[in-house]
Amino acid sequence: MPRILIVALAFAALWRQSPAADSPQSSPLHDLVASGHLSDLTSPDFTHDRSQIERFYEPTGYALAWTRGGEATRSAKSIVEVLQAADETGLNAEDYDGSRWADRLAALRSGSRPPSETDLTRFDLARFDLALTVSVLRYISDVHFGRANPGLYHTGFDLDDGQDGLAGFVRRHLVDAPVDAPVDAIDAKAVLDGVEPPFAGYRRAKAALQRYLLLAREDRFVPLPDIKKTVEPGSSYEAAPQLADLLRRLGDLPPDAVVPAGANKYDGSLIEALKHFQTRHGLDPDGRLGNATLAQLNTPLSVRVRQLQLTLERWRWVPHSFSSPPVVVNIPEFRLRALDAAYSTELEMKVIVGKAYRH
Repeated sequence: MPRILIVALAFAALWRQSPAADSPQSSPLHDLVASGHLSDLTSPDFTHDRSQIERFYEPTGYALAWTRGGEATRSAKSIVEVLQAADETGLNAEDYDGSRWADRLAALRSGSRPPSETDLTRFDLARFDLALTVSVLRYISDVHFGRANPGLYHTGFDLDDGQDGLAGFVRRHLVDAPVDAPVDAIDAKAVLDGVEPPFAGYRRAKAALQRYLLLAREDRFVPLPDIKKTVEPGSSYEAAPQLADLLRRLGDLPPDAVVPAGANKYDGSLIEALKHFQTRHGLDPDGRLGNATLAQLNTPLSVRVRQLQLTLERWRWVPHSFSSPPVVVNIPEFRLRALDAAYSTELEMKVIVGKAYRH
C-alpha cells in the first residue's frame, strides 16, 4: 500500500477518535440539550420540548443564540421582560423563571467575557442560552395554545403557516434580524404580543386582568354588610360611602363623580355607577341593590383575577384564524355576535339557548 494512503488512513482514524473541540457533538450546549435536563430552571425537565429545541439549535451547529461577546442581546433582554410580566397575560411568570432572570442577567454583566476564553465561561453562557430558549418556547406555546388546551379546536401551530413549527418561528422572528438590519433591531415584545389571540374580547379581558391585579395587590377589600331587603334608588343606605369607594376603585363610578362625604343616601351618580356594575356582571341593570348584586360586589378581587385568568386561557383554545368571519354565541350570556374580518363585532343580538322545539 502506498505510504501516502497509509498516512491518510491513520489521520482519518485519529479524526474519528478525537472530534473537533468546536463541533456540535462536543459543545456544552449540545450536551445540555441532549440531556433533556437543566437544573437552573424552575421546571428542569424539558424532555417533552427537546425535539423543538434541537430543531432550534441544529441549523446553526448549536451556536449561542441570545448572547454576543458574552452580553445578552437586546432581543434577549426584551424577551426576559415579557417572561417576568407573564402574570399580566394570565399566566404564571414562575413557569418561565420570572424571578430568576434578574440574577442571571446581572451575573452575565459582571462576568461577561468572549465565550471562547474558557470552557467554564462557554458552559455558563450555554446554560443561560438554553434556559432562555426553553422558557420562551414554553411561553409561546402557553400563550398561543393555552396551558391545558383540550385539543378540540386549536391544535396546529398556525403562525407563519406553521413553517418549521415553534422552533423556526423563534429563530426567524426573535433571533435572526431582518435583511440589512442589526440583530438588536428586532422588536421581541411586539413579536410575542402577536402570538396571542387576535380577538377584541381577549384584549379586553387582558386589560381587565391587569387592572384587577393592581386592585388585588392593594388589599383594601372589605365586604359590604348584609341587607335585610333590597335597597331602592333614592332610599337611605348606611353603607353608601363604602359602596361609592368600591365602585370608584372598580371603575364604575367616574373619578370626577360627586358623592357627598358621609352621606347615607343611595341616589344620583351612585345609582348610575351600580347600573354600570350590574351590566358588566350580566345582571339586570335596574339600579336596585339586591342580594344578587350584593353577592357580585362582595366577590373577593382575588376571585376576579382567577376568573379572568381562566377566561384568557379559554380564549387561547379558540382557532386564531377562520376561512370566513365567524358567528359566536356566548351561551351563558345569551348573546350572539357576528364578527368582521378583523374579528370586531359587526352584529349583536340576544338568542335563546336550550333544546330545539320538535316542531
